[in-house]
Amino acid sequence: MYKIPKELNGSIWHSTSTKNWQLIKETGAICTEPPEECLITRSRKNAEPFIQSLKGISLFDLRKSNATKNKAVFRFIPGNSNWNGTVWLEIDIESIKNNFWSAENATNHWRESDFRNFIPHAEGACFSNIPLSAIKTILIYERNKASFRKYN
Repeated sequence: MYKIPKELNGSIWHSTSTKNWQLIKETGAICTEPPEECLITRSRKNAEPFIQSLKGISLFDLRKSNATKNKAVFRFIPGNSNWNGTVWLEIDIESIKNNFWSAENATNHWRESDFRNFIPHAEGACFSNIPLSAIKTILIYERNKASFRKYN
């Protein structure tokens, strides 16, 4: 059975690569329009990530147990299967609440679209830049050690 790791359970998170984390630090925010090298680009509309198509920032909304309804979430949790290290940024919901879609709200919007690239019940969104000051916790998941560590 798949489970959300205790380190991530119950919070809102943005995950990124170690390379993109460096760009976020330089920029001072997680941006709705990130530098081109951070974007996931696709040639077909249905392959483009749904939230990215709306100029939003994808967030993992792990506050409710239904985040595990879609097993696709475990390609990214505990760490992205394509990265040796995944940086997890816990987001303070109070600082983004006016521009935030919960996972269930985003899932409802996605159902009305013709996009396929989305993780129902686990993926939420923010439609404004997220400043570094809105990051509560930073964790690094190291695939080779299969463990989380706090970022220094």
